[in-house]
Order: sequence, then C-alpha cells, then structure tokens
Amino acid sequence: MRESVGQAGTVHIAAAHQHLDRALTSLKLVADRLDDYLVAIGVATVGKADNETLATVPIESPRDRTRADWWNERINHISDGDATADRSEVPLTRLFSELVDLAGRGDRDGYRARLLAAGPVNGVKLSGLSWPMIRTLSVDVLKRPVLTSDDESLTRVSRDAVRKLLPKLPDGVMLAQLRGANSLPHDRAAASDDDSPRAGGPHPADAAAVGPVLVSALLRAREQTRKES
Repeated sequence: MRESVGQAGTVHIAAAHQHLDRALTSLKLVADRLDDYLVAIGVATVGKADNETLATVPIESPRDRTRADWWNERINHISDGDATADRSEVPLTRLFSELVDLAGRGDRDGYRARLLAAGPVNGVKLSGLSWPMIRTLSVDVLKRPVLTSDDESLTRVSRDAVRKLLPKLPDGVMLAQLRGANSLPHDRAAASDDDSPRAGGPHPADAAAVGPVLVSALLRAREQTRKES
C-alpha cells in the first residue's frame, strides 16, 4: 500500500515538473515578445550588469515617434556614415562577438553595417553584455579593483578605438560607460547631447554601440599588460 502511494506521488511530482517547465518556457516567450513590442513603440527594458533591477527607459524622443529609422539615423550619425540597413538578425551573443571582432580590426564600415543590420531590438541589449566584460577586463588591465582615479588610465587605452569607430560619439559617453560598468559614480548629463531622448543620460544607441568597442580595446590592453609582466 505504502509503495503504491509513493509511486503515485512520484508520478504526480514528475507531471508537476513538466507543467512548470512548460509554464516557464511560455513566460520566457511572452517576455521576449514584450521586449520586442516595447522597442517597437519606443520603450526598451535595459538590463544592468550583475542582474540588477531592470530599468525601463525611452529609446525615442516624442518628435521621433513617427520615424521608424531612429536606430539607423543615430548609428550613422555617431559613426559618421550614411549607410542603409540590410536587416540580418542573429543571436545576441553572436552579434556581440562579431562586433568585438570588427572593432578589433578597426573596420568602421563593417562595424556600422553590423549595427544597422542588427536593428534596435537586439541592438539596445548590447550594453547588458558589454558591462560585465568591461568590468572584468578593467580589473585585469589594472590588476586590481577599479577606482575613480583610474579614469585616465582606462580612457587612454580606449580613446583611439572609440574615435576611430565612432568619431561623433558625444563627449562623456565613453567614460560614463566605463564608470557605470565598474559600479562607479558617473555624470549621466555629460554623456548626453541634444539628440538624447533621456534627460541626463546617453542616447540608447550610443551606449549600445560603444560597448563592444570598449571590450575590444580592453582586450588589447590586457594582452599588452600580460606581455609586459
């Protein structure tokens, strides 16, 4: 009797696990579709590093809401180009790897084209991948935790790459991203310009586009540090 009850309980538990797995899968699908919808209507959920609270931020200014090509225009502006988008979406991690590689080769045209092809749905999520890597690489380069006094050291190894790939990126965006990724205070207002849809913050395309460039520059700096050790 006890064995039959135990077996029945096991069957019910297994069935419950299956239902839970299906429910979690459905919830993830709904969340992904919600993210896509929010991007489409001009609002994006931008994840912070280390699973911090998600912040909902506008990605278009009110005057931009009638334009479907806000991402293309901004990417072309900061990269000083005039290219058209040939949409070709790929998994986010692959997109990130391709951008880091293009940045490492200093291929501005290729970098711009890849960002345009990705579009805003995946593009605005790049910061979520960039920040943890920027934090880890910064520590590797300095061989210790990052301090506010390290601004010059980190910007020095990143500045040339950013200027080459994103020559019209507003002043302050690079430093704001380096500091933000390392959980240091940063001047959000200094990272914005007249085209930013957020008061006191960078344009979402700016923050997204500079991340892989910083990762590439810090990877190069880390290799140089190891050679000198």
